[in-house]
Amino acid sequence: MSGVQDPRFPYFVRLQERASEAAITGLKFEAGKTSTGQPGCIVTAPGKDMAAHIEVVWPAHLGSFLSIPYPGGEAHYRVLFVRLDRKNICFPNIPAGTTTDVDDVLEALVRWRDSVPASTAHTVTAIVEGENARLKAIAAARREAAAHPEIVEIEPSISTYAGLTKEDEAVMRHRIAVEFPREDDGRLPLGATVLMARIGEPSTNEMLRSDWLAAVGPAKRRDPQTITVGIRDVIPSNHPYRWDSLPSIWNPKVEAPSDPERWGVDGLTFDQRDVQGQIEQLRKTCSNGGGSKADRAMLCMHLLDAGFFGEALDLYGVEATEDVWRIASGGMLHAGLDRECSAWTESVRHALWQCAPWKIADLVATRAAESKKPVRFRLFALPMQPQQSKTSLMLVAAGKKKIPTFDVEGNGSNLRLAELLWQRPVDLDLRRFCFI
Repeated sequence: MSGVQDPRFPYFVRLQERASEAAITGLKFEAGKTSTGQPGCIVTAPGKDMAAHIEVVWPAHLGSFLSIPYPGGEAHYRVLFVRLDRKNICFPNIPAGTTTDVDDVLEALVRWRDSVPASTAHTVTAIVEGENARLKAIAAARREAAAHPEIVEIEPSISTYAGLTKEDEAVMRHRIAVEFPREDDGRLPLGATVLMARIGEPSTNEMLRSDWLAAVGPAKRRDPQTITVGIRDVIPSNHPYRWDSLPSIWNPKVEAPSDPERWGVDGLTFDQRDVQGQIEQLRKTCSNGGGSKADRAMLCMHLLDAGFFGEALDLYGVEATEDVWRIASGGMLHAGLDRECSAWTESVRHALWQCAPWKIADLVATRAAESKKPVRFRLFALPMQPQQSKTSLMLVAAGKKKIPTFDVEGNGSNLRLAELLWQRPVDLDLRRFCFI
């Protein structure tokens, strides 16, 4: 388990001894890290797609995942059945209860060992149902912005600097008003800054301040809910909203980007009828490297919608570490994070759902070809962390193969990878779910 000095150790020994005394077979007991991030006993059985995670906790910690042993009180066994394939988050972990009686634990394990596997009827709407309200609100906000582009104010110096005509300004206002990032309820995010173009000579260091043409949202809710376009002195690598890689999003002197340019893949067609049937058909079409780029992208998005994150990433050779799957499946990175657990799970699940693996694969391949150094991007800090060094979701690629991999690490940096480079643009989801 965690060593003979750990007060929990004798309880796990007793559990295995009692199983031996009762001549219980078909169960394999091993030491391991449980889904709550602490040492425990992992029990597996042949043919089962779950494992029993058994922890020992003391009375003061029964309501908390922070299960640090201390002298006194009667220890309890806490049992949780956890899916072996954490990549499939639509099948949640199943708590089996807490008891002081080792025989109760063994009875639960035997019932589980002998039970007939339940039908795993899968719903492809498991994730989408949670995203629909957000997409609906954003679609409504974009329609409102298209009707009232005057919410975008262009500072006079910009028109003079860029040589914009009145017609150019009108086009620019409309594009920025519609495309500006939105909160889940459709409102403008406070303090959001979208970097559109660098002013002056390009810097060799993205961590240094430089002048950028930027669109800036309101700082407070009581402020006018407008977007101001002007020149700002910023550290570009700290900003997740960047359009400099696709200037046609905002630039009135350039034709608006085509769907393939924006989405990163051509030939997409959207049909939300019989999605389960489409998944099965596309799995056959795309097996052994078959299918078009559009087929693979559609299969990827359907799989993400259904919660088959691992299978979706596999289509493009993208991986995720065990820590990422632990968080996405509702577990903990380590003990003591019960307050943050739900928020972290929601944040990581949403990030995996919203990612565009085809963009990630191309991005990492390009960066790996440009440099022999490991590829390392910080995506964002997980929520509810007031400290400077925050646990963050990362995109890394190291070793000879440079495999793109989602990972988590403690990081005090403010660096961010532009969302446009690794996520699906929201208009793609609005289109495929018929909100626009």
